[in-house]
Amino acid sequence: MEVVAWFFLWLAVALLGLGALLLRAWWNERRFADSALLLAAGALLVGTAVQQLILFVLRFGEARAVESPAFIAVSIVAALLATGVWVALATRRGRESLRRGTERTQRIRELEILSAIARLSSQPGSVEEVGGAVLAAAAPALGADAAVLLLYDAERRLLSGKAASGMPDETWRNFTIHVSDDFNQQLLSHGGPVVVRDVSAERRLKMQLARAIGARSALVVPIRHEGTPVGTLTFYAVGVPRRFDAVTIAVAELIANEAGDVLERTRLQAEVIGERERAAQVLAHVGDGVFLVDEDGVVRLWNPAVAAITGLPPEEVLGRRPEEILPGWEAIAPLVPVSTAPASAAKHAQTLPLDLGERELWVSISAVQFPNGTVYALHDLTEERGIEKLKSEFVATVSHELRTPLAAVYGAAMTLRRRDVELDDERRGRLLSVIASESDRLARIVDQVLAASRLEAGTFAFAMEHCDARSLALEVVEAAHAHLPEDVVLDFAAPEALPAVAADPDMLRQVLANLVENAVKYSPAGGRVLVSLEEQQGRVLFAVRDEGLGIPLREQDRIFEKFFRLDPNLTRGVGGTGLGLYISRELVRRMGGRIWVASREGEGSTFFFELPVGVPEEPVTAGAELDAEPAARATPAS
Repeated sequence: MEVVAWFFLWLAVALLGLGALLLRAWWNERRFADSALLLAAGALLVGTAVQQLILFVLRFGEARAVESPAFIAVSIVAALLATGVWVALATRRGRESLRRGTERTQRIRELEILSAIARLSSQPGSVEEVGGAVLAAAAPALGADAAVLLLYDAERRLLSGKAASGMPDETWRNFTIHVSDDFNQQLLSHGGPVVVRDVSAERRLKMQLARAIGARSALVVPIRHEGTPVGTLTFYAVGVPRRFDAVTIAVAELIANEAGDVLERTRLQAEVIGERERAAQVLAHVGDGVFLVDEDGVVRLWNPAVAAITGLPPEEVLGRRPEEILPGWEAIAPLVPVSTAPASAAKHAQTLPLDLGERELWVSISAVQFPNGTVYALHDLTEERGIEKLKSEFVATVSHELRTPLAAVYGAAMTLRRRDVELDDERRGRLLSVIASESDRLARIVDQVLAASRLEAGTFAFAMEHCDARSLALEVVEAAHAHLPEDVVLDFAAPEALPAVAADPDMLRQVLANLVENAVKYSPAGGRVLVSLEEQQGRVLFAVRDEGLGIPLREQDRIFEKFFRLDPNLTRGVGGTGLGLYISRELVRRMGGRIWVASREGEGSTFFFELPVGVPEEPVTAGAELDAEPAARATPAS
């Protein structure tokens, strides 16, 4: 029976060894879910070995109770199982099968981790967000309690915290390490993973963050992309020290390689997005209109300037063709100069009319073509063209206005010089009167042009003082009677007790004279012109009313503009330089007042302006500007 007892002892040792072998395999592979089978098998074998030891002790002690059939059957099965396993492991095929089984589980898990990390490169997010997702996937797989991503700034030789997982606080966000020593430089440039078994005793690596969080051991893995240092992945064991074996290190290195590619792609995507945002901001603040038509002929970009120029918001334009949104596009598109170089396009920009249906724009437009479409740049020249047109009309008008009195003066003077014509005193007097009146008309035209120029340059001299508004207005009315047409009646109405105004008397006379002259000129069929004054809440209101042609409502906002005339083609026989109302507006504004008009076409007009009562606190010197309310306000006729 001693043979049976020694058999139990041999079987116990064999089972104990085999169980220990399986438990060691589980320990090495414990990060994989499938290694639970190794844990169960190892525990079963160890338990059976303990049972056999008990049987040996009892058998050796002559305890016959253990000779029961159940104990004997268990012993035989355990012996056969142990023998079979040992025989299997003793063969090369058996060892290869066990190794392949363990490696297959390991490789599957590695592929799952790497695949999850690789997928992050296609997901939107910042480097911090993507880095945090990489650590969240990698740390549990490597058996780490916490992990941090440090990115490397080569210019400053600085590692700084960018993402973390499992960290107890947010101190990693402001964590930086100056990498100045050779060891850490070599680690980043071409070194491999470094295992720190005892953080407290580590001297080569700077483990300030690990010590701050109470880490016991760590695994530092450098990240590189195409040989260029990107940063480091550091995995921490916080509670108890942890052994990072060769398999763990290899997986960590694979993760770092994949993370380098992912982080670089994320960084490039962030740069592209940043460039796009900066380009969008630039386009949003560019004064010229810019829009992009892609290779399919569809508008893909419409900056705020072109929206303001055309009056079409981006939501009505994007995704549509230009000819669908701009009625006149088909007419001007073939005329737009298209180049492949921006500088060349700007030099050859064309000024073209763009029909928008209800209105017409004049735009300077050019285009640059590239593989993804065509970029159009346009500048609104409608106002400039309008000014140029007004200037041309002004030159023509002034020429006409000057030619008429010059011709009269020249004709009268030449008649007076003739020797073959005898002139009596009456005829000579009439000719001299023509010369005097037409010379005065020439002087007024020249004065208007000079006054407009000086007002625009800010060099017009003002001498503000205490003025009797009623007396000044009456003087202007009496002077106008001398040249009044026979069919026009000029009246004056003002209270006797009217307060004085703060104004330049000469400028006030000029404003009133301009308005009275306009009222008479735009009453070709005759009628009544009334100049009236009244006090209104600390101001004196002047009004010049006529019963003439009137002003169309659409023109009432423009009549105070420089060079603007209601009858530029002289179809109604009404001349003028187009400067009188502009000068009046500027003079009134500089005297602290405001001017506006109320009119109905065919029923006459009333021009109003008001000036403050009293003397200004400080005298105004030559060329000074006074802050005032807007000079002109168009008020619909009541």
